[in-house]
Amino acid sequence: MLKFAKALPLLVACLVVCSCGAREDPARGELRQRLRQSNQLSPEELGRVRAEITRTMAGKTFSMQGSPQELDAEQRELVLGMLTEPAGMFDEGMKTQGEKTFRVLNAPAASNDAEVEAFRRLWIDIETFLPHRFELARSVGGYETTEFDLVVGSKK
Repeated sequence: MLKFAKALPLLVACLVVCSCGAREDPARGELRQRLRQSNQLSPEELGRVRAEITRTMAGKTFSMQGSPQELDAEQRELVLGMLTEPAGMFDEGMKTQGEKTFRVLNAPAASNDAEVEAFRRLWIDIETFLPHRFELARSVGGYETTEFDLVVGSKK
């Protein structure tokens, strides 16, 4: 009985610490469940997804995988600008890469030539709501593409 009495405060402390963890917002959990469904997102759902991604990105830095430098303002606008300027954006559906599942957002990209179609794709990790991969394609007698994975860091 004496051993139990000594262990009781430690047990209570462990329970308190475990129960103090931040709980996920139920709306975020519901949105994640919706992203796991294969049917295309409605414009309203796409707006909620964009808002959640933007909230999650706050205080984060982004760089191209293999590059130590953070994306500069122009690169960041090209890669992430569709989240704040969504004209023409649509949900391209789900993609799986290894064990991870992504939602792919597609939006027009600027083109210097009216005859050249250009679009951007941003792969969003449905577990973290963070951008994972970026693709830019331009139709120039076929498609010319630039693509890279994104590395997420924290601002210092």
